[in-house]
Amino acid sequence: AELGLGTRPDGRPVTASLGMADLLADQLQDSSALVRLADERMYRAKESGRNRLCMKGRQGEEFIAPFFEDAA
Repeated sequence: AELGLGTRPDGRPVTASLGMADLLADQLQDSSALVRLADERMYRAKESGRNRLCMKGRQGEEFIAPFFEDAA
């Protein structure tokens, strides 16, 4: 079953990996640190598989989770 991002013209599924950072929640000093952390988290999401999101949880822990429900 494919996930809900659609397909490319060649028929392969479109996938995405996202990294999220929050200037206040992550206690960052500036926008450069914000972008750097989001980028690091994006690569951790990519390493864990397709269609993953890496972010800071409510308890301060970093976690990675799928972010699209199965469309089938």
